[in-house]
Amino acid sequence: MSAPPLPTPTGRDVQAELLVVADCPNAAPAAELFADVLAHEGLGHLDVRVEVVGDQERAEARGFLGSPSFLIDDVDLFAVPGAPAAVACRVYRTGARLSGLPDRAALAAAVRARRG
Repeated sequence: MSAPPLPTPTGRDVQAELLVVADCPNAAPAAELFADVLAHEGLGHLDVRVEVVGDQERAEARGFLGSPSFLIDDVDLFAVPGAPAAVACRVYRTGARLSGLPDRAALAAAVRARRG
């Protein structure tokens, strides 16, 4: 069971989650990146809850598009409408290449957009 979301400086509750598959090589760097971005966006008081998605049923229940997935309030910050859920690695476009992590600027922009 996860802890209740904490209030932000604006008084609105926010919950940050990182969904990963077991043994994901990008899990630790993703958690560090997410925590750093949240801190720079004024959400440094939040703990990033990490969930290991172990099977297709859980992937479908969470709308999991691959590891790592960054969520704010149960919304995937890089959602792809119509994409199937999968217990798999995820790639992000970072400029002209693909990477196992989004770039810092893209993640920060996604966090800001989700916060409204």
